[in-house]
Amino acid sequence: MVVSNDDLHRLHQVQVDILDEIVRICKKHGLQYFLIGGTLLGAVRHKGFIPWDDDLDIGMLRDDYERFLELCETELDDAYLLDCYKTNPKYSLPFAKIRRKGTVYEEEALSQIEGIPKGIWVDIFPLDNVRRKGGFGQAIQATVVSLLSGFVLVEQRGHRPRTLKGRVARRVLSILGVETSFRWLEKAMTFWNKSNTDFLVNLSSHYGYKKETFHKCKFFPPQKLEFEGSLYDVPNDYDHILTTVFGDYMTPPPKNQRINHRPVRIDFGDGTRAF
Repeated sequence: MVVSNDDLHRLHQVQVDILDEIVRICKKHGLQYFLIGGTLLGAVRHKGFIPWDDDLDIGMLRDDYERFLELCETELDDAYLLDCYKTNPKYSLPFAKIRRKGTVYEEEALSQIEGIPKGIWVDIFPLDNVRRKGGFGQAIQATVVSLLSGFVLVEQRGHRPRTLKGRVARRVLSILGVETSFRWLEKAMTFWNKSNTDFLVNLSSHYGYKKETFHKCKFFPPQKLEFEGSLYDVPNDYDHILTTVFGDYMTPPPKNQRINHRPVRIDFGDGTRAF
């Protein structure tokens, strides 16, 4: 389904509310967050959401990310919930979401899965250490993460792999099971975190590890940019990051490439439904 501009505006308002709750907890406990991905691009190019975008992305260093997940048990306002494998045994992603209770933004991929949260969300991605950009060790790490996260996604959502490689990987990894795969996935993603490295990587990003690996000096010290009327933390050299990920990021893509999650059902929790 195509989301109307009015519904996108209402969606964005709820997502900013979620963002502000996340930022409140981060400020209270000294945790660092960054606007990343399309949200960072929106802040630079539009001073807010990309007009057709329907999600909001935040990145945190792994230690801050894990601490934030712990704090959600006691600090998160009752209007919201933490959605990740630790709270939802049917979860299928290597990063967490904060959702607004009483709302629905249902993706087609989740429409057949009952008993799971489907509320409007904000994505929170862990940023992990990596020894150096483009190294052989990083390539192996990224391959292991891709295989494990792909297996978990297929198993949790009841999908059938389309390729022979996918079917073989599923058969081999099915010996582990989902719970063990999640543990191995986290170990693979955090493999370098006890080392003093110069680079950070977002291994959960669909843009790929090569585009999502940056020297730590590109993130620190953070800057602030306007997003939907308020100032939020962004990476220090956001131009370098956006250029690496998107290329000529100040030029909007053609209309046929302006895509979002295309939900099958929206409910804003106020007695109204978009469809």
